[in-house]
Amino acid sequence: MKILIYIITFLFATSCHSQEKNTLQATQDDALTIGTTGGMNGGCKFLEQPVYYVNENYIIYQDCNTRKILYADISSFEIVKYYGQYGIALDKNGVYVQGNFVATDTTGFTFLGINEKDLLWKTNTSVYKNTTVLPKLNASEFTRLSDQQKKSYSGIYFKDNSNIYYFDKKIEGADLATADLIYNDNRMFYDKNYMYKDGEIVFLEAEPLLYVNNSLKKTATKVLYHNKVISNIDTKTLVGLSRHYAKDKNNVYSSSFGDDIKTLPINKADFNKLKVWDHTNSAYITDGKNLFRYNEILSKNEFDVATFGTFGFTDFVYDKNGVYTRRYDKELDKVVYDKFPFKYTDDVSSKNLQITEGSSLYVYYNNQAYEESTKTLYENLTPEQIEISKNRPHIPNNMVRLGKLNSKVILRTLYDYKLSKDNNAVYHDGKKTSADPVTFRKLDNNYYIDKDNVYQYNREKGLLVINYIDVETTKYFNGFIMDKNYLYSNGTRIIKSYKLEILASFPGYRLGCGLDETPGSDFYLFRNAEGFWWVKVSNEITIRFLGKTLNKKLSPLFENLETPQ
Repeated sequence: MKILIYIITFLFATSCHSQEKNTLQATQDDALTIGTTGGMNGGCKFLEQPVYYVNENYIIYQDCNTRKILYADISSFEIVKYYGQYGIALDKNGVYVQGNFVATDTTGFTFLGINEKDLLWKTNTSVYKNTTVLPKLNASEFTRLSDQQKKSYSGIYFKDNSNIYYFDKKIEGADLATADLIYNDNRMFYDKNYMYKDGEIVFLEAEPLLYVNNSLKKTATKVLYHNKVISNIDTKTLVGLSRHYAKDKNNVYSSSFGDDIKTLPINKADFNKLKVWDHTNSAYITDGKNLFRYNEILSKNEFDVATFGTFGFTDFVYDKNGVYTRRYDKELDKVVYDKFPFKYTDDVSSKNLQITEGSSLYVYYNNQAYEESTKTLYENLTPEQIEISKNRPHIPNNMVRLGKLNSKVILRTLYDYKLSKDNNAVYHDGKKTSADPVTFRKLDNNYYIDKDNVYQYNREKGLLVINYIDVETTKYFNGFIMDKNYLYSNGTRIIKSYKLEILASFPGYRLGCGLDETPGSDFYLFRNAEGFWWVKVSNEITIRFLGKTLNKKLSPLFENLETPQ
């Protein structure tokens, strides 16, 4: 028998400040199928990704075909940020690796890397592969191999003070001082003597292959451009200058456009004046006279060559006259440079320029900031505003940004697209909402809470007050939210929350080809004071009551499923 308890559609007030969402309740279906429902689920018995479900007295760990009951220290248990997807968690007593407990002092815990089957991590005292300590490795020295600029780090190559390792295997003879990562290929690195792939030296016709740059490689007798042997380059003197530039005793080469390497019109007499900027999607080189972008000579009217510079990880450039971004102009059929609209008073240089840490979000010139993505100029910034926005401090689930209020620059916390707050208000699409800015915070996914209300956020409609959730007792619960009365998902009331436990989760329908419009789904097994519930979460939520006790004959999924007493 299929019973639709009731569904009441959204009712929105006319003001964006007080839109309300009335009660949506799950559909109860006593014939709801217990089992997966087909689709591309990869053959997993449980949900595909590792997950820890934290209940009041115990924890369930699951991955594709594994499920374990853990009796961890609940009060100190935490899933490690960014690495929970690999099944990593901690409590005060140790580390949990894909549901397996390692008793250890967790001080200095660091996740190092992952290959096809193993995890590497360490504490202040030891290095571990999965759950096994590696006594030959010194935890204080063992760290990820980085490029020479220390801007990117490998997840499969590591080093200590003396050696380089492919995961935990020492690579004999690798030169630590000259080791560098290969751009855009995490399986490889090189040193002054060899190139390495998956920890092994790379050979070409029995000759070791040497790295020149992203496009050029060589042996003792051959030069290869994109793996094709080329002539007219002196093998012995060929050296890389950057990802896209190289030189031999005769010429400077650009390896970026087309199928052929380009020889730049640079005299040998000017080789000692070469300077290169090569990163992100840009590559520039100068001989002190001309400035080239890849193999194209830029007009001397475009930049002052002597003061030209870049920021190191964006496509923005500068000279003494200004800061620029490039774009392709269809009418002119070429790349042009647009000047940032700062109020320029001093010559531009690295001394009065800054950029957002690790991002091209803001460029700062003296006490101004420009956001190129929105074409917004912020003037008269305080040192505090520059420091905070430049470092982009991560407050849980949100980020500080610059904003404007009555033409004055302010700091705002960005939660989601169009959703932000400052000390005065919470805003949606630039308009004030009635949410309290002091107590406003994110619960999970698109749920927010303040001292008065729980909200569901819709990017177009804004904050929708869920007026049927008890604010004082609302909390996050394993991908759902709950209060003293009920469990909720996507604003829908599911089952009562008294003595609620989540026991397992299973894959439902997975989308097939691009024309498949069937809604995806997941299934969950819950237990509360009333008994056991089978819950289907899809575009709608459907529930089935299984009884006060779990009849394991209802489904093969339940036959060997251990349930804590």
